[in-house]
Amino acid sequence: MLLILGFLAPLIKGGLGQELYTVHVEVVDSNNKPMDRVEVTISDYGSFTVLGGSTSINLKVGSFNASVHYMGVHVCSKPFTVNGPTRLILKCQVFSLKVTVKLPQNYSDPYVEVRVGGESNSTTTDGEGVASFPHLPTCRILIFAYAVRNETVRLVGAKDFTLLKNDEVTLQYSEFYSLRVEVRDSLGVPLKQPATVSVAGLSVETDPSGSAVLFTPPGKQMLTVKLHNVTVYESSLDVENDLSLRVKSTQIVPLDLTLLDESMAPLNDTTVQLRIGSANLTATTDSLGRIEIPQVPLDKKGLAFEVSVVGAGIPKRFEFKGESVTVEGIIAHGLTVKWRVLGAYMLGSASVAVKPLVGGRPVNGAVVTLLMHGWPVDVKKVARSSDFVVVKANIWFESTLDLAVMVEAYGMNRTERIPRFNTSPLIPLALPLSPLPLLLFVYLSREHRRRRLQLVSEA
Repeated sequence: MLLILGFLAPLIKGGLGQELYTVHVEVVDSNNKPMDRVEVTISDYGSFTVLGGSTSINLKVGSFNASVHYMGVHVCSKPFTVNGPTRLILKCQVFSLKVTVKLPQNYSDPYVEVRVGGESNSTTTDGEGVASFPHLPTCRILIFAYAVRNETVRLVGAKDFTLLKNDEVTLQYSEFYSLRVEVRDSLGVPLKQPATVSVAGLSVETDPSGSAVLFTPPGKQMLTVKLHNVTVYESSLDVENDLSLRVKSTQIVPLDLTLLDESMAPLNDTTVQLRIGSANLTATTDSLGRIEIPQVPLDKKGLAFEVSVVGAGIPKRFEFKGESVTVEGIIAHGLTVKWRVLGAYMLGSASVAVKPLVGGRPVNGAVVTLLMHGWPVDVKKVARSSDFVVVKANIWFESTLDLAVMVEAYGMNRTERIPRFNTSPLIPLALPLSPLPLLLFVYLSREHRRRRLQLVSEA
């Protein structure tokens, strides 16, 4: 028993004989100082987050590649090999940034936020008004300084900056006013989906109540609202103090959509994906194939949408101008082909009966092509959806056939290969009606007569 357990131990430990070894992962900057909250991806293993600069994982023997992202930016790649316990040091290309904030005396508690793409990092300033960021990737960053005045947090400085080295930035005080925007649709209902509100180059997303608070410098400014990256509102503002606005957009409207499948039947109780602007929305049709979405964006010319059945993967494009829309011919079930070989004769033809189906229903108007050895030999169009269509290929002394059926319908095509089969040596009843047997008979008769005359002359 002990012998059996000793034999199985390596299998249990490593999984079918592949022993796992500990790999100690360290993520550091160019000065070998540990980095926090970095995303590490290792080939044939996966991704994980490193906190505090180090962690340990288990890997089998082999060669791997490590890739590091910080604040969404790639900062390091390194190949490595595991033959036993391994120490993996990943040195990242990051830089430090110091931000000095200059404020009037009636402001207090300043702090600085830097944004890289969709991620942000913030810290408070020290006694000299300096905020330090030891690790930032090489990229474009947005710097914002906030402070408190009259118990209200206000934006006091902003800068668009590209970090290429260890650097320092000074933000001089600038007057910004608070702008509160509440977005409503064409019916006056607060916007439920997040929209992007922008003014003076600064952008904020609305909350579930359709509201957003942002800061803007004084003077004339352009206010823009985008839903799914489609502009639904624009207006010029004259900013002289804090403002609160309620925006009603006539370009945010309800969508009433009816979906029909390839055979023009309602696409009922089906989960579909809608591509609206830059957003992918998932919805389920009712028993009549309808979808109602209360708030979708329109630009000034309407909008082109795409809809597809989840799992089918073929989008259908349609135009929406603010009214009910019926979308026909959505690929939902795919094209299938029923076929059967009616007969195949060595001296005659091969006949194949074909019925195209979509969603289990026959298709009217489908085009059926019979292929022999990869070449088209007969083409027929389905005239009535309930019937099989028969396609034929002429045969001349072929004992084995390589046939396939290609069907085109509703913008789809499908090819079904018919397994190789042997032809019959019998002559079909219809064959005498063709000129081939007569020509063969004449040829054989002449050959027989020539041979007979040759034998007579030899005698």
